[in-house]
Amino acid sequence: MTHRAWLLRASLAALAHAGLVRAEVLTEAQVRASVDRHFPAVLAAQADLRAAEGERLASEGAFDPLLRSRAAAALSGPYENARADVLLEQPTSFYGASGFAGWRVSDGAFPAYDGKLETGPAGEARVGVTVPLLRNRATDRRRTSVARAERGTIVAEANLEAARIATARVAASRYWDWVLAEERVQLTRKLLALAEARRSATERRAIHGEIQGSEVLENERGVLQRRSVLASAERAVEQARYELSLYVRDAEGAVSDAAAFDAPELPLVEGVPPLRSEALRKAEATRPEIVRMQAELERESIEAHFADNQTLLAADIGSAVTLPIAGDSQGYRVPTAEVTLALELSPRNRAWQGRRAVAEASVERTRLNLAFTRDRIRVEVDDAISAWRRAAERGVAAAAEKRVAQELARLERTRFELGEGTLFFVNLREQAAFEAELRDREARADLQKAVVQHRAAIGER
Repeated sequence: MTHRAWLLRASLAALAHAGLVRAEVLTEAQVRASVDRHFPAVLAAQADLRAAEGERLASEGAFDPLLRSRAAAALSGPYENARADVLLEQPTSFYGASGFAGWRVSDGAFPAYDGKLETGPAGEARVGVTVPLLRNRATDRRRTSVARAERGTIVAEANLEAARIATARVAASRYWDWVLAEERVQLTRKLLALAEARRSATERRAIHGEIQGSEVLENERGVLQRRSVLASAERAVEQARYELSLYVRDAEGAVSDAAAFDAPELPLVEGVPPLRSEALRKAEATRPEIVRMQAELERESIEAHFADNQTLLAADIGSAVTLPIAGDSQGYRVPTAEVTLALELSPRNRAWQGRRAVAEASVERTRLNLAFTRDRIRVEVDDAISAWRRAAERGVAAAAEKRVAQELARLERTRFELGEGTLFFVNLREQAAFEAELRDREARADLQKAVVQHRAAIGER
């Protein structure tokens, strides 16, 4: 955010706080959208995803063709000659087979024992293929790395979604804490206004002898008490604004001042939470933790399969064909074919046996973690449903209590105006009505937060 834009935002916030301009009403959807676009934890998870995609690309690079070239010359001695060799190698994912194609040419004199280096004037081409029979046939390091990197991308995507869900849940909770704090300030100001409004009437009635002079002091005590409560409420709303501002960011990602926005009224949530079976089905299908753990289980299983494969006998069969491009002056150069068999075996092979044991232990650990993750998600779903239901029940009771307490406070004020009561009881009734209305607002806020909790429990933002 530029300095000028920051000053403009600060000026609008000050004017809105003073009531001179009408500020924009901030919605929960705007907060969630801001978090999804600009919150650092989400951006960090996006960077991790890009890194995982880079790892996948790097692993796929193991199958890139490789071009090799070499040139050599003997410039002195009994056999002066020159040689050049170009070879293109191509690994494949088809049963671990790899192929090659090349061209070489030589000129000069060669000893009899190096006659295989001699070619015709145009050189010779050669092609061949190598296929593993046991080790590296079902899988090899290249294919294992690609498969692990693909699961790593899935893990990173799941981590990104988990970061979005977790951050959206916290941001929405902070949002409703702020809305509740704003309403607490409004209720406290109304309560203070009642005591201040009857100050002059109380003083006038005391002068005329209609009430005791102590009632004036009682009213003043009530004013002072309510000012203290208001100061605490304003501190709470300022703290809530600071907490919320971390999640409300402008187009450049800079923290915004929540004071620049108006808070909406606390709504009532209609309806009841979905059935437990439906919520569990939704959570099983969409919770990123399960997706991540399943991908991690597959990744460890792939490594275990590779380690198990490496304990097998290495038996690679290869074939190659050499094709002279043109015969020499005697014309005796003809195509040749060659078949090779390479074997490699470690009698004990403890290295890969140990790695297989490590990989199998990782598979078992991941499987147990996945089972625990499912258990934890079921508990979170049950807790969210319970929170929703109890908050709704509390809201019904709090709304009824608010109506009764407000009526009692009105009746007590009427009794005092008729000379049948005291301000002490008026203050008590008004305080009780204030607390009942505050409990009503708290129940509404808790209901909103319970909905947020339920949304996160089933894997939604």
